[in-house]
Amino acid sequence: MKKIGIIGIGNVGATLAYRLVLQSICQEIVLIDENERRTLSETLDLTDAQVPLSKKTKIFTQDYEQLVDADLLIISLGKIEVLLEKNVDRTSELRQTHKMIEKIAPKIKHSGFRGIILVITNPNDVITTYLQKLLDYPTEKIFGSGCVIDSNRLKNIIAEDLGVQSREVSALMLGEHGESQFPAWSQILLKGRKISELYPEKLTDYETATKARGWRILTGKHYTSYGIATTASYLIEVLNSTKEVIVPVSNYDKKMECYYSYPCRLSRNGVGERVKLQLTSKENKRLSQSISVIQKGGFMIERWNSKGENN
Repeated sequence: MKKIGIIGIGNVGATLAYRLVLQSICQEIVLIDENERRTLSETLDLTDAQVPLSKKTKIFTQDYEQLVDADLLIISLGKIEVLLEKNVDRTSELRQTHKMIEKIAPKIKHSGFRGIILVITNPNDVITTYLQKLLDYPTEKIFGSGCVIDSNRLKNIIAEDLGVQSREVSALMLGEHGESQFPAWSQILLKGRKISELYPEKLTDYETATKARGWRILTGKHYTSYGIATTASYLIEVLNSTKEVIVPVSNYDKKMECYYSYPCRLSRNGVGERVKLQLTSKENKRLSQSISVIQKGGFMIERWNSKGENN
């Protein structure tokens, strides 16, 4: 890739920018954040980090016009400190992040950007759905990181518990990147055999641990960064290659009119067709319930906007 833009230079955006520079993924990076002082400081730090590197990445700051010829745009805006308050949930975060999306959408449109968009901002599925709507963007060219990181967490938890290599486990979380996500046990294998048949007594604990993983990280360090930045970096590498992979990113369902995590083909052209899974009736029910949670988030935004609660 020649150029990648990142909007939102907090802990995740800055960590991702560092990985891109370190790996020389692209020739140029555009860093944008409402906190201009933070962006300039990160730019100086990243410039210093490049001194011993053989390849250098040119860095632009606070300039939406530089997005006109960018190949990829990462949306990593966030208000994660909201989740550290008492008695909050993803709705509290949505109240903040949907406003941020509304501010940047017209600027992205005006910039003339026509590349692929990867959304990291949470609540991921609701925000990806909302941004696509605001931009009226081709659904195959915008997607969310979704449950890729959750699937990796589940894989890691299973491997650690059973004392096997993570590469020997295939894991898959579906639906919302949030509390209603669930493991598709009918598709999860250990060395080719269903874990649901090998260790049925462990399934509930595995699911609970997977959902709690992000919260455990958040309450300890007050943000997450390495896991999601590495997940995004992996997805960028796919987009920057000639290969095609199947991943549970948050992608668009025309019938449901929203984004949610479901395995699809991902390549340099963006999101391709979905891979049809033979889910159990229970899994299909949980997927429907999870989709309803995402749709409810969209309805909340509509209600807030109709009541003028955006200020």
